[in-house]
Amino acid sequence: MESKRIGPEPKKPRVVFDFVRSPRQRLDEVRHGRAPRESLMAYVELESRGWQVKASDDRWSGRLGELRTRLMSYIEIPSVRMMTTWASVDAVVVVTRFSVVLALIAKLLGKRIYFADAQFDLPKRLLSRWHTRLALRMADGVLCLSEHQARSWRKSFNLPGELFRLTGYSLDPVFFKQLQRPPVQTRGRPVMLSIGRDPGRDFTTLSKACTDYDCEARIVTLPYLLTPIVQQNPRVQVFSNVSYGKLFELYATSDVAVIPLVADIEYMSGIRAVMEGLLLGIPVIATRTPCLEEYFTDGVDILMVEAGDAEALAEAAWKVTNDRGFSDSLVKAGRRTMEERWSFEGYVRAIEKAIR
Repeated sequence: MESKRIGPEPKKPRVVFDFVRSPRQRLDEVRHGRAPRESLMAYVELESRGWQVKASDDRWSGRLGELRTRLMSYIEIPSVRMMTTWASVDAVVVVTRFSVVLALIAKLLGKRIYFADAQFDLPKRLLSRWHTRLALRMADGVLCLSEHQARSWRKSFNLPGELFRLTGYSLDPVFFKQLQRPPVQTRGRPVMLSIGRDPGRDFTTLSKACTDYDCEARIVTLPYLLTPIVQQNPRVQVFSNVSYGKLFELYATSDVAVIPLVADIEYMSGIRAVMEGLLLGIPVIATRTPCLEEYFTDGVDILMVEAGDAEALAEAAWKVTNDRGFSDSLVKAGRRTMEERWSFEGYVRAIEKAIR
């Protein structure tokens, strides 16, 4: 028999989010429906659910903001206003990095601190490892996107399991489903779309698949992540800083979304690109990683290939492009996975539970 809560719901804590950059523009875009709600760790969604949320973003503006941005890889420099904001809340969520300085400030102010969405590999340099271990030991929780990620960090730094809280990940279905991809007519040669600004992307293998196995590719990324071979490949088009409108146009005229990754990735590289493709109704091919295998099933909702295997990548692209029945089955199963297993509602609830 299901138990019922007696008495009022526990009061939601006051929370401040500390982002790598000022979130003001993106917050405005989300509030006006020009960007998806999962942006900025579901900040706007929590706000709409009655949470008292703030963003400590004043550090990133003006001349001192530029200096703090340049020095952030070495040390986080707080501001007086940031500390004043932190003093007015119950908990701090630091997004996409670990910081001893921020952990120490939170503890001196008597606030809980959580590190969230750490999308990068385990540090290898001794000083970086020491810094990360110290920050983690001072934290009240680490919000992880996958069990594999949590196990890796826990084992590497000999930390208690209860420190890591699995939130999973998801995208805003309302935003993406309003721009459903129309059916693409089978055209023979696969046109692959690959999106990502992560250093873990392997665009060289994607380029080789185009050259050796008669495919075409469109890559949306930052230029510094591309080798000269990729940039000079006549079968590869490169885009950067595209709007959502242009992005959906690229999806609508491509046959398959491809997420090529380098070998031995231990974090959730590629998860957003995979989910975008699934919500937009395009078949997805991704490099096999332990984290992605937690989320999806090879041959059921996406296709997985081994890292660096250009032939397997091209073969998968040809199959989904020219086998309409198989392509449709992947698309249907992918949408079902997003709706039933990795829903946006479940993602937001997991964040609420983790920091409550």
